[in-house]
Amino acid sequence: MIHLDNVSLSLAGTEGPVHILHDINLSVQQGETVAVTGMSGSGKTSLLMLLAGLEAPTKGTVKVCGENLTRKSEDALAKLRAHNIGIVFQAFHLMPTMTALENVAIPLELLGQKTARKRAAETLDLLGLSHRHGHYPSQLSGGEQQRVAIARAFIARPKLLLADEPTGNLDQATGEQVMNILFDLHASFGTTLVLVTHEQKLAGRCQRIIKMSDGRIV
Repeated sequence: MIHLDNVSLSLAGTEGPVHILHDINLSVQQGETVAVTGMSGSGKTSLLMLLAGLEAPTKGTVKVCGENLTRKSEDALAKLRAHNIGIVFQAFHLMPTMTALENVAIPLELLGQKTARKRAAETLDLLGLSHRHGHYPSQLSGGEQQRVAIARAFIARPKLLLADEPTGNLDQATGEQVMNILFDLHASFGTTLVLVTHEQKLAGRCQRIIKMSDGRIV
């Protein structure tokens, strides 16, 4: 599902390039659950950005779902994400002027699928939000907003789900509820899950834990 070969990432800074990731080698099998841990600034989120094709490596090769991301155009990367990769962030990134149903339907509507609203309703129901279809983000609790974000990430039934501190803005009980949903989706559909987290208890639920420090896998 994922293969990184000698990958490094540098970004432009005011005083020259800033070296973010160094010589990353990583393979993740289909259906595997992997936690990425480490201190703030260790490169966890940057690694996820590479896996999503939202950043291009300075050196090395990134392959996801059998596709070489480093050789694809922005349009091709967007298409790959739409069909194969779901992303859940710590901030919910919901459109405030759209209902829960409309937010979830966005990915399929962008793909021109006429059943987008029906699929959105089914996915919200799957996540226990059948009573929230017509509510706007401001009318939802933090946990409900994150479940809407998960529904949006999962509506196209992606092969790979990337989650960056998905419980960071939630209290402990709500966070555990959200993570139960992510692991249930993995179990039900065989979705590969890569989870960035600083919570060791949460990381321990994954089949493998990868620790990062100073832009390297240690």
